[in-house]
Amino acid sequence: MTESTGVRRDETTSSPVRPAVISVLVLLVVLTVAVFVARAFPAIVDEWSGTTEGPNGPVPVSLEFREGGGLGGNDGCNTLFGEWAPTGDGAVVERLASTLMFCFDVDTWLSGAHRVVVEGDRLLVYDDAGAHIGTLDRGAA
Repeated sequence: MTESTGVRRDETTSSPVRPAVISVLVLLVVLTVAVFVARAFPAIVDEWSGTTEGPNGPVPVSLEFREGGGLGGNDGCNTLFGEWAPTGDGAVVERLASTLMFCFDVDTWLSGAHRVVVEGDRLLVYDDAGAHIGTLDRGAA
C-alpha cells in the first residue's frame, strides 16, 4: 500500500501568463535603456566643423565624435585622435593626441579641446582651464 502525503500534484504547474509577463518586463527594460542611450549619445555623435586662422585666411577644422567613444579630427594642421565620455550637456575629451606637423602661422586652438557642450547645432569647445576656445557647427566640413 502506498502512502499519500496529502499534496496534490498538478501536471501543469507553469502558467502561460508568467512567461508573457516576464517577456514584457524584459522588453520594457530594454526599451528604457535604449531611450536613455538615444538621448545621451546622438546629441554629440556627429561631425562638427569650423575654421581657424591660417597664413592665407580661414583653414577648415573638424571633430568627429563616434559611437563607442572614439574621436577624430583635424585642427587645421594636424590630425587629432582620442576618446570622449558623455556628460549631461556634451562630452569630456580624453587622451586627445595629434600628429606633429609644423604649420606656419596656423592657430591650432582645437588641439586644446578638453570639454565640449552641445547647443543645438553648435558645439562650444573649452580648454582644460574652462575657457571657451572656439565653436564648431554640426555637419561635415
